[in-house]
Amino acid sequence: MKKAVVIFGIAAVLIAAVCAAGCVASDPLVGKWATDSEKLGVSCVYNADGTGEWSIHLGSLSASIDIAWSKLSDGKYSVSTNNEVVSALKSVFPGDGTMTVTFSEDKKIAVINGIEFVRKA
Repeated sequence: MKKAVVIFGIAAVLIAAVCAAGCVASDPLVGKWATDSEKLGVSCVYNADGTGEWSIHLGSLSASIDIAWSKLSDGKYSVSTNNEVVSALKSVFPGDGTMTVTFSEDKKIAVINGIEFVRKA
């Protein structure tokens, strides 16, 4: 009985350590974000593996594109996509493929390239 209690205690400590390690390493950008605009809705999903999706909703019309992202430094991220429409727009509106993000202290609001997004559950 005493041996079972010791084994259970060690297992509980190991599980807690693994869970805590996963929480610490998460980037604040990871998660679901959306604008609060009723006219033009933009939502973004940034996955921990560096993939994601941007969606734009205008009335009954909507479009989504898959993206890849990576952190360059605090508040600076690189974003890329293989979407042909986005690639064509880059030739008209050239940019360096980066986005600047400022997070609120509680990480529930992110201003991404000047547009405010709210973290969604």
